[in-house]
Amino acid sequence: MVFHKRKRVYLLCFLLGQFGVLAPIQAQTYQLTKKLPLNNIIHATFDRKKNIYVADADGNVIQFDSTAKKVNIYSPEKLGVITSMVTSQTLQLFLFYQDFQEYVILDRFLNEITRQSIALPTVGYVKQAALASDNNVWIFDEGDMSIKKYNPKINKIIAHTSLDLSLGVKLNEVIHLQEHENLLYLFEKTTGIWVFDNLGSFKKRLPYLNLQSFSLARSYLYWWKNKKLTKINIYNKQEQPVSITLDNVPKVQKSRLLTPFITSSLLFIVTSSQLLIYQKNK
Repeated sequence: MVFHKRKRVYLLCFLLGQFGVLAPIQAQTYQLTKKLPLNNIIHATFDRKKNIYVADADGNVIQFDSTAKKVNIYSPEKLGVITSMVTSQTLQLFLFYQDFQEYVILDRFLNEITRQSIALPTVGYVKQAALASDNNVWIFDEGDMSIKKYNPKINKIIAHTSLDLSLGVKLNEVIHLQEHENLLYLFEKTTGIWVFDNLGSFKKRLPYLNLQSFSLARSYLYWWKNKKLTKINIYNKQEQPVSITLDNVPKVQKSRLLTPFITSSLLFIVTSSQLLIYQKNK
């Protein structure tokens, strides 16, 4: 009889563990170590060296190191609103201007090394663009609802995937495009995150909708929702709510949150009006 009870207990523990309720989430406490005021920031991103990049509504890009020290600034001669800003594995910064149908590539010191217009008869209207690991450029063409890989050296499209045909859905609100660890991530507000390989072939969909602030780092996607930071492993889809305590959460929520980013010991939060750096308490 005792043996059967133990079996039931073990089975219950296994099932609870499978549904993630056996072990409570351990709260992590972060203390604010640096707070820097910013002005009208519309984009933010990070690189693997923990440098922070912010872009304001006037098109200026500012680079900070992990201590919030201002390192470099990029002020373009051709003024325009940046549609998207993404770092690459080679520490280059990619800027896309939807109004101009152009992109700019900056080196790690924010020197402009490339400015290129995407003007081809095979391209309709570029809604989003991102740098590929092979130095080509991914684009989301709203004209024919497709993703295309553009080779700037020969000025040609070298890969093309019709999303209407391959996915069977219309992607009306594409808000972000980014290559990460040789996979292309297309964020669409109402249907989730669509993942493609480096040839543009569809692999999977991550069903996370209405994300307003997010970041990709290593094997994880981070986002804020309902004042809670969540991370998900992008390879096994295991969602891991991160229970954190911040000493000024109400202040953070007053301005639009752009990007969260976590390292082993630091938590970075960029909003439209401030840069906050937290240190995990031991």
